[in-house]
Amino acid sequence: MPAILRKERRLTLAIAALPPEAENVLWITATEKAAVRDRIARLPGEGVTVLQVEHDVRSVMELRARIAVTDFKRRIAAGTPRKIGRAPRVIEADLAIVGASMLRVDAVRVRRRAIRPAAFHSRQRDAALRLCRLRCRCKVRLMTKLLALWSGDLDLNEAFWTWTVTVGLLVNVATSILFLVLILQDQPLAALLVGYGLSVPYNLVAIVGVFRSAARYNGPSLHADLARLASIVLMAALTLT
Repeated sequence: MPAILRKERRLTLAIAALPPEAENVLWITATEKAAVRDRIARLPGEGVTVLQVEHDVRSVMELRARIAVTDFKRRIAAGTPRKIGRAPRVIEADLAIVGASMLRVDAVRVRRRAIRPAAFHSRQRDAALRLCRLRCRCKVRLMTKLLALWSGDLDLNEAFWTWTVTVGLLVNVATSILFLVLILQDQPLAALLVGYGLSVPYNLVAIVGVFRSAARYNGPSLHADLARLASIVLMAALTLT
């Protein structure tokens, strides 16, 4: 039997011998992962149903099968890889896993310094993980709102009053204060980057969002026109001050 067929046979037998809860590709090399992934992908065509439990997200995504994602034994998403990759709860869970991994690394460092590992007991880890999840959830929601603002998916009142007036003022005032602080510290380049590199892009996003939301506005056209004009005047004034 040729060597490549012998290797294929050994790989098939190894996959078949794995228990259902095994993580098939977590601790092997990239070349071995590709071989296992290709073999698993061919199994349905041979009349074999495959149920794979895996933590290697990339390998699972490349199989292009139906995927179910669990978080603490609860299913939070299911569907195609494209749908899973864009699910906010999956993104939150993935970011939280990164935070938990960082906590574990810190715990190992503490043990190596002969500090009592009790400082990293389960309650503190759980509290830190919850805090990490909260931060990740806030970041995801903020990005989702900004994308909705840019796309014009927000209601005109929310796009104008919340994100253009309220948030716009906060962003521009904060960057102006940082600009002055950096100027006083004799850092003009950093002051320009902070003062205009953050506020100007946001102001443009706010204006575009108001214009797109106004185009979808079902109320009086005068309200939409006033919102467009006011957003331009306000953002221009905040940018120049």
